[in-house]
Parts: sequence; C-alpha cells; structure tokens
Amino acid sequence: LHADSEPSLVRAWALWNLGSVNHLQGRKAMQGNDFDRAAVKLDEAERYYREALRMQPGIPALGLNQEMVLADRQLNEKMKQVMEELARKLDRAREETRQALADQQKVDGAATDEARDSALQQAQAQTQEAAQAARDVADFIDQLQAGQPEQKPNIGKAAAEELAQADAAQEKAGYKVHTDAARDEKLAEATVHLKNAAAML
Repeated sequence: LHADSEPSLVRAWALWNLGSVNHLQGRKAMQGNDFDRAAVKLDEAERYYREALRMQPGIPALGLNQEMVLADRQLNEKMKQVMEELARKLDRAREETRQALADQQKVDGAATDEARDSALQQAQAQTQEAAQAARDVADFIDQLQAGQPEQKPNIGKAAAEELAQADAAQEKAGYKVHTDAARDEKLAEATVHLKNAAAML
C-alpha cells in the first residue's frame, strides 16, 4: 500500500507546486492589469490543483488553494470589467474634449461676428459635454479608490477643472461688452485650458 501511494503523493505534490507557480503568475498579471494573461494562468493553476486533489483528496491545504484560485478568478473577471468600463469612460471624455477643442478652433476662423458667436455657442456647449464626461471619469475613479489609504491623482478631476475654466473663459468671451482684444484673450485662454484637458486625458 505504501509503495503504491508514494508515487501518487509525489505526483500530487508536483501538481500542487505547478498550481502554485501558475497561481502566483496569475496574481502578478492581475496586479499589472494583464487580465487575459491572469485568466490563463489562474485556469492552469485551478487545473493543477484539481488534479492534485483528485490524487490526494485528504490534504486540506490543497482544498484551500483551490478555493483561493477560484476566488482570484472571480476577482480577475470583475477587475477586467471595471477597467474596461473605465477605458470606455476615458475614451468618451477624450473624444468629447477633442471635439470641444476642434469647435473652439472654429471660433477663430469665423468670418463674421454672427458666425463667430454661433461657433462660440457650439464650442461652449461641447466644452460642457466634455466637462460632464470628465466628471464621470472622476466619479468612477473616486469609487475605485474609496477606502484606499494611498490614492493616486484623479485625472478626471484635473481635466474637469480645466474644462470648467475653459467654459468660464468662453462665457466671458461671449459678453458683448468686451473689446476685440479682451475677447481674443479669453478665447485664447479657453483654448489653452482645452489643450490642457486633452493632454491630461
């Protein structure tokens, strides 16, 4: 009996070690936001653990490792979904900001006061859309970082602040009481803030 069980035990330990190696590699990939690689490594770890358990079902630590890898797989999938959602929100904020900057540049090229006023209204409306998209990013990042002792800078907040300043400058540029020079200064200020926001995102 001992002779028959010893190879099985040795093989189970070897499988357990292979599972542990893949498990650690999976966790490392998760930390690096490489969720697809993490999924592959965690699946491999689970397969090795399961095979080791089949051969030696009486080792409690093996069962614990199996539970941990299953929990890590669920966490990996959730983290992947969260990061994909953040990427979608960032893409929207970037696109809205890029469009706001393009609309702002049309103001400078307007041939008449009426065309310039119309272009400015469009640019300001688009800037407000971009600011809302940036605030959505900021709120999402705040939720992700809630309760964490060390929080990273929130690019959504910084971009939203730049966009709010661009909006304020556009608003002032639209005042009829402004001289051409004062209006142009505010338009230039709005452009700078829009470029800053675009660079942050």
